[in-house]
This record gives sequence, structure tokens and C-alpha cells, in this order.
Amino acid sequence: MKNELLQDLENRFETLKHIRNLAQSYDEKLFCYLLEQSTYKDEFKNRFFIVRNNTYIFKLNDFLTFLDLRNLSGSFTSYTNKIGLGFKTKSFLKTNNEVVLNFAYKDGVIKGGQSKDEDKKNEIFFNEILAKDEIDVLFARKALQNFELIGHSACGDFSGNAADASLRRMSNTPHSLTLHNPKNSLTILECQDSKQDSSTQNERDNEQLKDSLKAGANLLIKGNNLLALHSLKKKFANKVKLIYIDPPYNTGNDSFNYNDNFNHSTWLTFMKNRLEIARDFLSDDGVIFIQCDDNEQAYLKVLCDEIFNRAGGGGNNFVATICWEKKYSPANDAKWLSDNHDFILIYAKKKETWRPNLLPRTKEMNARYTNPDNDPRGRWKTGGFSVKTYTEKYDYPITTPSGKIVYPPSGSCWQTSKENYEKMLQDNRIYFGKNGDSKPQIKQFLSEVQQGVVVKTFWKYDECGHNQVAKQEIKALFACHTEPLGEVSKNKVSLEKVDSSRDFSPVSQAQNDKMAESQNNNTPLFATPKPEALLKRIIEISTQEGDLIMDFFAGSGTTLAVAHKMKRRFIGIEQMDYIESITKERLKKVINGEQGGISKAVDWQGGGSFIYAELMPLNVAYKERIKNINDEKMLDSIYKDLESKAFLDYRIDLDSILKDKEFKELDLQEKKEVLLDILDSNMDYVLYGDIEDEDYAISSEVIELNKIFYGDDNV
Repeated sequence: MKNELLQDLENRFETLKHIRNLAQSYDEKLFCYLLEQSTYKDEFKNRFFIVRNNTYIFKLNDFLTFLDLRNLSGSFTSYTNKIGLGFKTKSFLKTNNEVVLNFAYKDGVIKGGQSKDEDKKNEIFFNEILAKDEIDVLFARKALQNFELIGHSACGDFSGNAADASLRRMSNTPHSLTLHNPKNSLTILECQDSKQDSSTQNERDNEQLKDSLKAGANLLIKGNNLLALHSLKKKFANKVKLIYIDPPYNTGNDSFNYNDNFNHSTWLTFMKNRLEIARDFLSDDGVIFIQCDDNEQAYLKVLCDEIFNRAGGGGNNFVATICWEKKYSPANDAKWLSDNHDFILIYAKKKETWRPNLLPRTKEMNARYTNPDNDPRGRWKTGGFSVKTYTEKYDYPITTPSGKIVYPPSGSCWQTSKENYEKMLQDNRIYFGKNGDSKPQIKQFLSEVQQGVVVKTFWKYDECGHNQVAKQEIKALFACHTEPLGEVSKNKVSLEKVDSSRDFSPVSQAQNDKMAESQNNNTPLFATPKPEALLKRIIEISTQEGDLIMDFFAGSGTTLAVAHKMKRRFIGIEQMDYIESITKERLKKVINGEQGGISKAVDWQGGGSFIYAELMPLNVAYKERIKNINDEKMLDSIYKDLESKAFLDYRIDLDSILKDKEFKELDLQEKKEVLLDILDSNMDYVLYGDIEDEDYAISSEVIELNKIFYGDDNV
């Protein structure tokens, strides 16, 4: 009965951790289910409630013990399946909220608001208990803007047809959209395309964009990945077959530039926040691959065990640790040992329901099979007929076709009985060598072997590529740019230039200048890309065509590019500014049929589409303005805007700060840091729930697209 009760609870509330939290908070939903809605309500009443004066009193400790001891027989002991510190009540300290392990930033949420690799932050940690209201707002769904349908069909055309060379863009906005907002004077970054001067064409484009949103197009989203994940959760929960992420490694030299004084706990909190929500996206037969190096691998493994095993409702969902050979030669300048590998941790949502696909057999494997005797069953190779585990009845003499009598090697025997041997001999499955006088061997036919190869945990660079190959792939994609990077960007203005009184320079020119400088200096366009062959291996062992793949550290777009070439659907999220100059441009080239990476191996001919969108900024726009100030004179205008338009921390009186003598004596950089600190980080982006607020003056078109995207019935 105990297992039936537990299964009933899990069917209703999904995980034991969630049920425990509901019980400890005396949640009304749980009590209603136990007392009124469950098929086993009478059993629950008898076990976990006492009736006093017509009032039900919940026996919390008994209920929690019941959850803890789910796999035990009541006639045995409460300590057979766990090791840990416990109370006399037989409950474990780990499962009791009164005893906790404290460490830096425990119960914290780090948003991770970087937009450039070179940015360095001392970012606030929101405590999940003390700052619950702030986190509720932080994790609420965000509005989207700048929708673009890029490609040749709605919802990803995988027909393989060659892409149109022009790669026409379809946008929802026929003109610049300005938010006339007393809290935020912000120009939304979308302008009319020079090829779209027909209102009829615009209407057709808008309808196609809407159809693609409804159908579930491939997505590339710019914005903070933690906030984007929480925005997407309701729409895509339990629908993603594969998540691959290559997060910052916390090496001290990479892009993880947060709170260096506590870098281990900061990095782990950063990852914990994202992995907990990522798990909710996985389907029951889904799997996540997490790339890392030695700096955090051990810590990350423990964290993932907690998230995917224990917090996931128990069981062992760890699949394997892959060792990928990322370099093809040793680093001769290494101080100790040459670091030539990365790790990839693999966790399933539910390990018992996930199985990896076999790898295709290689030409080299099949070349070992021949057919010298023209056997009608086709090519074969020989295998041994003797075994070292001795069985007397399998030890018998065999006469070869030449008349020679042979025996098993000393201490061994044949692998089957004499009776079975005679049947195999009659079926022409025994081979005695070219001259018919050798010891017997078994003919192993290619047609009968497993048509695939079990995946090993060591991936060599000659199979899955290496770092240098990845950098060459990116360089080849963006080499020899004599024209602006795509016609989409030439009509866009950069985010930081939100002051309408100033001139705007096209983003595309800035992108081209940056890329030209990078190529002239022989510096990589992207510091840490991964080779397409590596992602091909991951995708082919864990998905089928049409499955949904997610990468919320999209980076240079390798995961998305390979997914598209392999006819999978994708969701990519990236918050760094290079999403427009590299990630999006790379996907355009894929649609246009570029032939780098794995293209020839999968016979990629181009085609398909994706939708690009951005989280709609509020305070983040002012943060960009503040970061770009390089003159004290520019501060006056920002003061006025912050006071009248931005969302400031409710505890701050900006006027008092500006009049403060100590503030006036600060240098420019220190003043900028103060201004950044007083902006309310919860309001970096517009909340979807506020999208119809008149103060924002958001166009009806953008509102409609958001409602379609989020599946709002009131469209």
C-alpha cells in the first residue's frame, strides 16, 4: 500500500521534494488532495491525521518519515538504504529544515547580467527566503521585442532545398517603435527594411511570422539566460529531448567575471540556478550534456547529483562522464601537465526511460569482413571457438577437413557442446583456415552483427574534432567580409544609443570594424567555440530527427547550426552582444547552405528558418548608457532620465545622493558604479504581465505577437 500511496502523490505533485515542501509549508492544495481528492483519501486520513473536535490535525513528522523511507519494508530498519546523520525519530538531518549547512551565497540567486566578455561584475545575490518578493518578479515571464522570421518557410523547412541567396527578412514592425514611457524613453531596435516598402508585403510577412510562432518555430533569443528560461518554462516544460550547454568554466581567464572573492560558490550558485530550471524543460526521455574542465568538474558533479538525482525524486540519473580530447598535440609550455581534455557530464531526466542511440559503423569496421568462400550470407570475419572458462563436456576432439585431430588449448575448452558444434558445422559456420587444417573458428557474418556501435566514454579528436578545428570553422564562416554583415542589421541602431537627440551609427559597420580588427590581429572571432563534429556526436546519440534541442549558452551557435543541419528543432539563448554579429549571422549562413563543419557529412543543402527575438529591456538600457559614459558632462542628462524614467531601488532617494558631498567628490568610474547599483535589477526587462500598461505605449502588433508566443487565449 505504501508504494501505491507514494505513486499517487507523485502522479499529482511530480516530485517528492515538491511534496515535502508543500507539507512543511502546510499547503492547502496538498491537504485538499489528501483529504478530499485522492483515490486513497481514507488511507491518508487514517495514517497522517488526528481528528480533534471535528478538526483534522496533520501529523507532519509521520508524513515526512513516510516520504523518506519510500523504499523500505516496515518490518526491517529505517537505515538500510541511506547513510547520514539522523534524529531519534529516524528522520535525517538532510531532510529537516531546522538543520542546514551554511556557506557563502547559500539559497542565493545570481542573475548573471553580463552582456560583454570583458565586463566584470560584483553582482547582488538575492536570498530565496529574505528576498522572495524580488525573486518572484525576477522570474516572472518577460515581454519580447524585435521579432524576426529569418529564412524561407514557417516553422523550419527541412526539405533540404537550396536557400534563396537574398535571405529575405520578415519583421513585425513597419517602422521604428518608440516606447513613450515616463519611466523609460527607449527606442526599440527595429526599423523598416529597405526592401519592404509595401504595406501588402508587410501584412504577408506579419502573418507568416504569426503562423511560425503558432507552429513552434526554431528560436534564437537574446537576453539574460536565467530570466529567459523562466519566461519559456510554461511553454516548453517537459518538451526538450536534449540540452547541451558549454558554460563559462571559471578558469580566471574566461568570461565568468563575477564576485571573484567567492569564485567557487559564486560559480556553483550561478550554475545551480540555471540547472534547476533546465531540468524542468527535459522530457521524461530527455538528457542533458554539460561541458566543463578540471577547474569545476568535481564540484559540478556533486551539484548535478543533487539536482538530477536527489531533488529529482530519487534514483541515479547520472549516465556517464565523457572525456573529450580537445587538443591534437601537447602544450609544450605547460608548467606541470598538458591539459588536453574537457569533461562532458551526462544526466538523464529519468535514466530508466533514456537509452543512447548506437553510433553508425565505420567503413574501417566493415572492411574487416570479407567473403573468401562466397558464402551466400555475405561477408564475414573469424572469431575464436575456444574459451578459458573450462567445462569438461565442452572438451572434446575435433577432426579438421584435412583429417587432423585438434583439441582446445591447455586449460581451455570449446565454447559449445559437441552436438551444437555439429549443427554449426553443417550450417557452414565453422572455418578451418585456408588449407583446412587449422583449429576451428566461428564465422561472424556482417549481416548478423549489431548494426551500430556502443558509445565509449573517451572521444578522440580525430572523431569529434578539437579546439583548433572549431576556431577554423568560425574563421572560415566569417572570412573575407567585403559587405555589411547581413541586410538585417544595417537598419538597426545599437542598444546603448537610446538618446534620440544623438546621431545613430549602424550596428553593421561597428560589427564589420570589430571583425576586421580581429582578423588583422589574428585574434579569434570567438574565444571558445566547439567543433561541429563534437555536437554531431552528441546529437546523433541522444535524439531523432524532429526532436527539440536547447542550448542556453548558445555562444557562437554551434549547437543550433548542427541541430538545424541534422533536421532537429532548436531553442538558443544568448545574452552576450555577439549574438547579433556571430550567432545570428552564422544561422543565416546555415540556412543559405554553407558547406563548412558537418555539412558535407550530412549532405546539407540549406533551407529552413528561425525566429529571432529579444527580451524587452527597461533598466538594462540605462545600464548600457551608464557603462558607455566617458565624460562627466554626460552625467547631467542621465541623472534626469534616471529620476523621471528609470526604475530605481525603492530605498533610494536619487536627489539626496546627487546633493551628497561625498558623491560629488567621486571620480567618473565611481559615480557610474553608484548609478548602476541604484537601478532596480528586477526591472531590467518589461514583464509580460505589464505589456498592456499604457505607460509603456507598446504597439498592438508587438502585444499580439507576445500573446501568440506565450499561448495567451485572448489574442
